[in-house]
Amino acid sequence: MLVIPALLLLVGCSSTDEVQPKPEPSATSQVATTTQALSASATVKRVIDGDTIEVDDSGKATVIRLLNIDTPETKHPNKTVQCLGPEATEFLESKLPAGTQVHLEYDVQKKDKYDRTLAGVFLLDGEFVNEEIARSGFGTAVVFEPNSKFYARVLNAQNMAINTKTGLFSPDIACSIPAQINALQSRMESAQTQEELNSLLSEADLLIEILEKVPTDEAFAHLASYGATFAAQKQLIQLKDLKSKYVQTIPAQSAVDDGTAGETNTQHDAAEMEQLAAEQQAAAQRIAAEQAEAAQAEADRVAAEQVVQPEYAPAPAPDNPNPEPAQPAPQPTYQEPAPVQEPYPNYTGPRCYAPGGKTWKPCP
Repeated sequence: MLVIPALLLLVGCSSTDEVQPKPEPSATSQVATTTQALSASATVKRVIDGDTIEVDDSGKATVIRLLNIDTPETKHPNKTVQCLGPEATEFLESKLPAGTQVHLEYDVQKKDKYDRTLAGVFLLDGEFVNEEIARSGFGTAVVFEPNSKFYARVLNAQNMAINTKTGLFSPDIACSIPAQINALQSRMESAQTQEELNSLLSEADLLIEILEKVPTDEAFAHLASYGATFAAQKQLIQLKDLKSKYVQTIPAQSAVDDGTAGETNTQHDAAEMEQLAAEQQAAAQRIAAEQAEAAQAEADRVAAEQVVQPEYAPAPAPDNPNPEPAQPAPQPTYQEPAPVQEPYPNYTGPRCYAPGGKTWKPCP
């Protein structure tokens, strides 16, 4: 199996669009964010490729380029289909079938030079689609200034894919860089002729160039981001060690043939190994610093989301929280009035006395 055709699927052609892995948005950019709508709701119409969709945004068909994630190319008119490009598209189709309701979040710059809308895409349950692409190994974290809002989250998801050797980072997927390095080593070990070994060393040089001087074309940003990872730096060192091991067999064999093996090659090899060790240390320090920075940014984001809002003091409880229900007023009962008392008992009315005052009779 030839490695070079597979490498062309990974790399293709280059241009001048720069990918910058360490964002530092300016104050002007941050102010600009407040001047535009920061989010919107939309309905997915179709998936275009692994990092691009078309949505219905308030009745208008809008192309959305997912922010801070880049997947292998499948649609570019001048470039071949790249490793895992179709699989990345299928993954996004499984996440965002037509009719899916999504929430879009924007950053500082809302449109790119192709007039695509740049956004983070969230499902209604909160799942962050950009992040899930990286976690599944179908893309890598990238920054196209001034938009870096989701970079830390996507980078952390990418690191999970690296640690679990998923997708683009899997040695079991033939077109991936880890798999090609392993295949190249196996073929070098079984090379039967010097001509075959020289051809394999040329392939090793091409792989080294991919990891050291990856094209900066926006269409290959996923490789630029991959080349900056600690995993890629380890593979680069592995490749250089491999090449050094087999390059030494060529001058050694020549020296045996003419009997002139000397100190020159030994000194050259020692210098090369010393330079390799220095490169390894510098790469490890740089990658560790970048990952620590991303991890801190993600931790700050999570902490901000979990800040406990101040609780208002509850209203004081009433003195009698469960008062007895008021007793109903008694129903009135009828009582007969007491008999009227005579003010003068045995009074028989006015009396008329006979002359002399000894006898009387009721007056008429």
